[in-house]
Parts: sequence; C-alpha cells; structure tokens
Amino acid sequence: MKPQCIRSYLCQLCLIMIALMLCACSHGGAKSISKAAAEWTAQNAAGTVQDTITIPQHLGYFASMLKTGLPQSEEQSHSNAERFLQRIFSPWHDAIPVKHVCEQMRKILSWSPKYRGFAENLNVWSESDWMEMVLNANFDSAEGKCRPAITVHDADLRLAPTMRPRFARLEGAGQGYPFDDFQQTSLHAGTPLAIVHESKDGAWLLAVSALASGWIKAEHIAFADANFCLRWEHGPFLTFMQDDISLIAQGSYWGKVSIGAILPVQGTDRKSVV
Repeated sequence: MKPQCIRSYLCQLCLIMIALMLCACSHGGAKSISKAAAEWTAQNAAGTVQDTITIPQHLGYFASMLKTGLPQSEEQSHSNAERFLQRIFSPWHDAIPVKHVCEQMRKILSWSPKYRGFAENLNVWSESDWMEMVLNANFDSAEGKCRPAITVHDADLRLAPTMRPRFARLEGAGQGYPFDDFQQTSLHAGTPLAIVHESKDGAWLLAVSALASGWIKAEHIAFADANFCLRWEHGPFLTFMQDDISLIAQGSYWGKVSIGAILPVQGTDRKSVV
C-alpha cells in the first residue's frame, strides 16, 4: 500500500473513531440528564425537593417540625433575648483589644502589589493610589483608645478607608469581579459601636461592632455618652418585619430601616422610636 493511501486510511479511521466517541458521549449524556430529571421529578413528588412556589414561606411551618420543644417557653424566650442583647451591646461594655484590631486592619493594607487586586477601572490597583489609602489610614498615630458610638443610618463596614472596590480577579468562578473584597458587611441603623481609630482626613472611623470590625464613614455614626448608652439599651425594643420602613422624627424623614434592625421605643403603645 502506498504511503499516501496509508495516510488517507488512517485519517478516515480516526474520523470514524471520533464520531463513535461523540455518539457515545451524546447518548451517555442524554441518559445521564434523563436519569437526573427522573430522579428530581420523583424526589419532588415525594416532597423532598421543592421550590419557592411550593415550599411554605412561613417559618412557623418549619419550626413545628423541630424537636426542640418549640414554641419556646416564655422563660426560654426571655433568656435568649437577654443573651442576644448582651451580644449586640457588647462593644459598649467589653474590653476592646484596640491594638489587635488596628494591627489586623494594618495587615490588609500591607499586602504586596501581587495581592492588591483590581480597582473599579478593572486595572490593577496603582502603587500611588494604594499608598495614598495607606497613609490616610494613619495607623502610626493610633492612640489605643476607644469611644462608644452608634450608627445613625444603615452603613457599610469596609476593610479599607475607601469606597473604591477591590476585586481579587476579573475572570473565573467564585470570588472575584463583581464582588468587592473590601466590603466587610453592612450595619443597620442603631447598631452599637466602639470607635478605636480615625483616618488622617477624618472621613473614616475604625469601628468594632458585635458582628465585625472595619472602617465606617464618619457621617454614619454619632458618638454616645454614658447617659445615652444607658437610655438606649434600657429598651423596650422594636424589631422590623419588613424592609424599607420609613422613620419620621418630629415630622421629618429620618431614614429607612429594614428587617434585622433593632431600635428602642418609648411609651406603652410602642409606636414611637426613641
């Protein structure tokens, strides 16, 4: 057999093998998908897999299935509420490790250029912009003191004194664009804080909450004295079961609160927020 014929034969053989493999994958994939769909349908019919259309959206439905004796007794409810409030107000009472908090935040801003990620322009954080942020953090002047404060609006808690984002990477699944790694969490209005440091320009404060620590905009907090703290944490408290509830103070709009916010109320009707 001539060399060119052998090459032609081998090419045809390879094409046939590839076609057979693709067919096998196609049938196998179809079978796998069909099997998964059948299993899902069976599970759904049995009630083990449901979606938001058929799953009851009232938590009481699931609470009734628990084996912890719910609903709780009044004594248990009061005990849990007390523990929760102690946790919320802990920044006003606990000894805050100020130096440790500052050191942890300093480490974040000490990242080498390799780990600084990308800014909002999707370019690598520039050395000048990063160092400007480091200088503004002003950790060398930290005094090691803390002051009680409270959020007056819903507020972002950041890992750096800036609203500019940091993206770990621009492509690929998981952590990365468009998720801002500088965003530590958000805090409801009325959240007790301990302020442990201030940025050089005064625009940012390093805060400790019961939830997390981070930088918060100065205009989003108010410092609190002992009398205010005592009055605020005395209660009774009001929590919210809907998002975007407007609060009106002396006829003027004060702000919005959402599910999870806890504010003290005055009066027996519990309609007036302190």
